[in-house]
Amino acid sequence: RRSARLVGAKPPDFYVAWESASGDIVLGGEVEKAKRWMREHRFGDETRARAAADNPDDPMAVMPRGPEDLLEGEQAAFQAVRAAKTAKARELDTAGYHIAQIRALCELVRRLPANKAELEECWGFGPSKVDAYGDYFLEALRPFVDDIRQAQATASAAAAAAAAVEDDEEAP
Repeated sequence: RRSARLVGAKPPDFYVAWESASGDIVLGGEVEKAKRWMREHRFGDETRARAAADNPDDPMAVMPRGPEDLLEGEQAAFQAVRAAKTAKARELDTAGYHIAQIRALCELVRRLPANKAELEECWGFGPSKVDAYGDYFLEALRPFVDDIRQAQATASAAAAAAAAVEDDEEAP
């Protein structure tokens, strides 16, 4: 603690020691205290699991983490934005994950942002990435929007129908 601002300050009880490209984290410090804090603040997979438990038949209940979580009707758009990411990475001579991670592309396809402000709500798209690549990704996604909306509406309707049947079976 060399900074004058931090001299004498108590170090944090826990910290993120490492984060993978998929968003998984390794904690350092007092891990049990960190886990307790994460539970109290509805952080990470517990929130995802809770949303899935509340709507087990609805594929739209949680944001996708990978291509396997996408609907069939979202796959073509995912492949297009992934190809756009790869092309941009080659153009800039950088690694693809510097442009966008797979999870970010999956959430982009699921949320269907219409503008940069909505894109910034997607996981993995902060202000700097949105400024640098936002228009590029929005343009790559645009041809697929109508088909994706139809696929999502169909999936939600099927989930609602399944939930209604389940409710009818549980009624006395």
